[in-house]
Amino acid sequence: TESATFLQAKGSGSSPGESGSIGQRLSRVEPRRGQRKGQESSSSQGSQTKLLRQLLSLGPGASLNEVQEVIKTQLERWDDQPKLATVVLKALATEGWPEVAQHVLRIMRAAGVGVNEFHVGCAVNSC
Repeated sequence: TESATFLQAKGSGSSPGESGSIGQRLSRVEPRRGQRKGQESSSSQGSQTKLLRQLLSLGPGASLNEVQEVIKTQLERWDDQPKLATVVLKALATEGWPEVAQHVLRIMRAAGVGVNEFHVGCAVNSC
């Protein structure tokens, strides 16, 4: 498939400095312009934790449409703050859910959200 080819072409790698719990990783995400770091971290952490719970509740065989329903409200935020998508993809890698990670990348690309080497590296590490 296109996603599998895309993942294979990009190679593997992980995000440096992305260790720790999901909450710890989310707290290191930079705030949007005009917002204080504590405010954005708390807001980001809450919404991303909820999103991760929803994704994980779908199971490793979730369909593209199911994944899209869960992440569609976060895509604009991920475009502004790519680290938020990295945290989600890293959690999927930790769970060993490559199909769901591929769905996330496919949805991001289709929505015009920037996909970077950290996103792809996390998806590859889910295999």
